[in-house]
Amino acid sequence: MKGKATLTLCDAATGKVVKRLEESNMVTNAISRLFNPPQEAIIDTNWSGQIKAMLPMWKNVLGGIILLGNTLEESKDNIMLHEDCVPVGTAGDAYSGANVMRGSLNINESYETENGYHFTWDFPTDKCNGTIRSIALTSRAFGNAGFASCEDHTGSLVINPYEFNYCYILSSAPKFMTLVGNYFIGSFKPNELLFASSSATTTKTKVVFNRYRTLDAKGLKINDRVSGSEGADVPIETKELELEYKVDNLKNIFYNPQNGDLYIFAPASHSTLSGSTYPYRGTVRYWRIDPDTLTIKEFSSVRFPKSGVGAVLSSAIYDGVFYAVTENEGTYKVNIAAGTLTEVLPYCSKYPSRFYVNDTGLMYDYYDSVNGMGCYRRMDVDTGFFYHGLAFGVPVPCDRIPQPYSLFAYGQEFNTAFVLLLSNYLATVNNLSQPLTKTNAHTLKISYDIINA
Repeated sequence: MKGKATLTLCDAATGKVVKRLEESNMVTNAISRLFNPPQEAIIDTNWSGQIKAMLPMWKNVLGGIILLGNTLEESKDNIMLHEDCVPVGTAGDAYSGANVMRGSLNINESYETENGYHFTWDFPTDKCNGTIRSIALTSRAFGNAGFASCEDHTGSLVINPYEFNYCYILSSAPKFMTLVGNYFIGSFKPNELLFASSSATTTKTKVVFNRYRTLDAKGLKINDRVSGSEGADVPIETKELELEYKVDNLKNIFYNPQNGDLYIFAPASHSTLSGSTYPYRGTVRYWRIDPDTLTIKEFSSVRFPKSGVGAVLSSAIYDGVFYAVTENEGTYKVNIAAGTLTEVLPYCSKYPSRFYVNDTGLMYDYYDSVNGMGCYRRMDVDTGFFYHGLAFGVPVPCDRIPQPYSLFAYGQEFNTAFVLLLSNYLATVNNLSQPLTKTNAHTLKISYDIINA
C-alpha cells in the first residue's frame, strides 16, 4: 500500500488557506501482522469472523488517524505508538462531543476509490490544537479514543480482534488457553488450519480432524470483502482416527517442530498398574501422528515412578525427553531412550494447559496454586516467571505474540488468557516536511488517500 495526505490549515474567520502540506507515507508492518496472526490468536475463535471484522480495511483497520507533536521513526517495524509521544489529537468516526483531542470524519467527503479509499477528517477550532510534526493511520478504535476514555465505547486502547470493537467483556475474545469443544491444533500447510474434536468410550476414542482453508492475506486489497462462501473457514478435509484407548480430551495434543509430528497423549489409570510387576506406576500412552496425512506413525507409552501423582494434565516429548505435568507431585521428566527418570520439577497444576515450542525452547503456561498466580515456564532449562492477573484482564509479557496482538491474563484464578489487540498501532508513518501549528483561530482538514501499491 501507499498513500498521500493533504493537510489544509485555514483561518476560521475568513476561510482563507493559511498553510497546505502534501505528504507521502511509509506503510509499516502492522497490517501484515494483523492479517497473519500468531496461532494463539485464533485458538477457540472464529477466524473467518475476525477476517470479516477487518475487511474492508478502511472500515476498522485503517479507519483512524493520529496527530503527533513529535516525528516518528521511519521503519516498517515501528508499529506501536510509543509512550513518550507528544499527543495532539486523533480522529475516527464522525464526532461532535466535548473531547478536545478528537476530530471528526467528514462522511460526505470520504469514499471508496477504484484502488483504495479517500478519507477526510475535519478539526474545528476547539479540536486538536498544537504543533503537528507527524501523522499516522491507525485503527478506527484508537481514532475514536482521542487519547482518553471514549464516552460512547467506540474507542479503546484494547479491542477484541474477533469483532474489532471495544473490549470490556473478555469472555468473547480469542482464548489462548484451550477450552472444551473444537481444539485448534495448528497450521501445517500454507493457508490451512487444522482443528480436532473427540468422543470417547471407556475403551476407545474417536478423533475427528477438520482442515480448513484460510485466506491468502498477501493477496488482500484495501476494499476487499469476505462473504461466507469465500471466507476463512471453508472446510477442505475431514478425517477420523480411532484410538484403542480412552483419551479424556484433546488438551494433551502437542506439536513437536523438531520432527514435525503431532502427539496425542492418554494417561493410564493408576489403579490398573499396582503391584510389584509395575515398578513404574505412572504410564502415559501416546500416538505420534503425521499432521499432513493425519495417519498414525507410532503407538507407544512412557512410564515414570510413583503412584498417587494425581491426574496427568499435560504432556510433551521434546529433545528425547518426556514431560508429564501432574496434579499432585510436580512435573516428571523421563529420558525416553534410557527409560529413566531424570528429574521431577516442582510444578503442579490443577488446570490443564498446552505445551508449545517457541524460539527459546519448550514452554508451558499454568496456574501456580501455591503462589496464587500464573506462570510461564521454559521446561527444558527450568526457567520461567510469574505474572499477576486481575479478574478482567491484564497484559502479560509474551515475546512470541507480536504486537499489535497482545496476551492478557484473565479470571479469578488467572488460569485463562486471551489474545487481544492493542489499537494504538501505526499503520503508516507520515513525518511532515515542516511543522504545522493549529490554534483555536484555525480549522484543519486532512484528506488521506490510501491505495494498493
